[in-house]
Amino acid sequence: MFKTLFSYFGKYKIFLLVCFVLVLSEVLCEMMIPKLMAKIVDQGITTGDHHLILTTGLTMIGLALLGIGFGVA
Repeated sequence: MFKTLFSYFGKYKIFLLVCFVLVLSEVLCEMMIPKLMAKIVDQGITTGDHHLILTTGLTMIGLALLGIGFGVA
């Protein structure tokens, strides 16, 4: 069954690979955001470190925009 299915993908293999890499990159970007939020709560808010909160928040915004870019591409 898969052999027949993959025979139809012959000329589209590179597009499938690029699509897979882009989706994987989007998922990895989205999975990093909760870890960064936990870092803000555990290290930034409890100690009052405004610099850590700001830099981690900006990193989260960058990852979200990067994830959107990977999703749209």
